Amino acid sequence: MILASPMAYIHSNILSSDLHLLPDNMVRCVAPFGGFVRSPDDPDFHWGNFGIVCSDNFLSLDSILEHYCAFMADEIRHLALIWDCDVDLDAEDYQRWQRTGVEFDFSNGFLLRDQSNLDARQVDGEIRAIVNHSDWQKVLELQIEMLGSDVSSNDISVIKRRLIHLQSLCMQDHGKWFGVFKSGKLVADLGIFLCGDVARFQHVETRDNHRGHGYCRALICAAMNWVMTQSSSYQIWIEAEENSDAAMIYQRFGFQKQERLLAAFHADISQF
Repeated sequence: MILASPMAYIHSNILSSDLHLLPDNMVRCVAPFGGFVRSPDDPDFHWGNFGIVCSDNFLSLDSILEHYCAFMADEIRHLALIWDCDVDLDAEDYQRWQRTGVEFDFSNGFLLRDQSNLDARQVDGEIRAIVNHSDWQKVLELQIEMLGSDVSSNDISVIKRRLIHLQSLCMQDHGKWFGVFKSGKLVADLGIFLCGDVARFQHVETRDNHRGHGYCRALICAAMNWVMTQSSSYQIWIEAEENSDAAMIYQRFGFQKQERLLAAFHADISQF
């Protein structure tokens, strides 16, 4: 069974697959500039309550903000917007929002074009699918560790709920999670999920002191092999921050940059 598309107007495969993987209790609705996603039970979850600006939007930033506040402001204290692929803001608007404290982040969507560099090499560790409770607990511990030292209790709560949902998708054969274990310790992991005709990687992580040993390549190969057992027709996508080490690694593996996405965030919408 393959999950159905929640928002047909989205052009970005990365954004569309992100929406596929949201829990069913999240509310999705159309807006004048694109759409909204809401988490009614968790208004403080920043990227569970956000606006989507579609690629053919003609509204100004101020108009977008007005609609956002009208829909969100009764319960949502933050500003979170994601633009559909390859949309650039007017330079003046961009600078003006930056002066108010808005943080802008760019990411890229990569499509696997060349598999010749993804041969399954031997690694120092056991690669296996994550299936039992003990292994899923190790996935949670690794994902929390990779959030960094300044992680908040809210961040931990969000990643716990996120993994519970993704685990349920794996149990329904919508995806698979893989890990590399050394002496029983999980040192690297990732998930891959089927979203329409897209197979999308999620939460690709390697412990800092285990990088450079080929674990990421090996996990991607294991995940791709699983996807091929489902169908050979999937497009395989992965996301990385623009100009990051991960972006360069994925391109060496044969992924090719296809999309550029923009996100904007401010913790206090009352500042506008």
